[in-house]
Amino acid sequence: MASTASTNPDPKEAKSIFEFAAEDINGKPFSFQTLEGKVVMIVNTAGQCGLAQRNFTEMVELHDKYKDQGFEIVAFPSNSFNQIAVNGSDTHPLYTYLKGASPGWLTNSLKWNFTKFLCDRTGVPRKRFGPQEAPSTMATDIE
Repeated sequence: MASTASTNPDPKEAKSIFEFAAEDINGKPFSFQTLEGKVVMIVNTAGQCGLAQRNFTEMVELHDKYKDQGFEIVAFPSNSFNQIAVNGSDTHPLYTYLKGASPGWLTNSLKWNFTKFLCDRTGVPRKRFGPQEAPSTMATDIE
């Protein structure tokens, strides 16, 4: 899922997620600019994780409830088959930006799958939710 550096800004200089690009699940370019004006949840996922069933179920429920109000979810696989790097020296610039804009508690690294970043309609990350936090707890923040 990593994209070339030429399509992404310096994460320290970026003003919003709308400046970034990545590859979609089919290896095609995806520009976050297409999400302008929407509330966006960005989440790193893993299908073989104990948190998967609850997170996927609740994310679908949230999307169904708020999609007509401009809510979108962008999910990146990041398990051991690493589709996008969220930590370490190969971290995708989007995740460097997200972690800088919405730091974690004690450490800025993502501790596990299903760390969720909620971005407002201007593309600015407003809140970070840990893996154990159920997506359903985000409803008030989405509204």
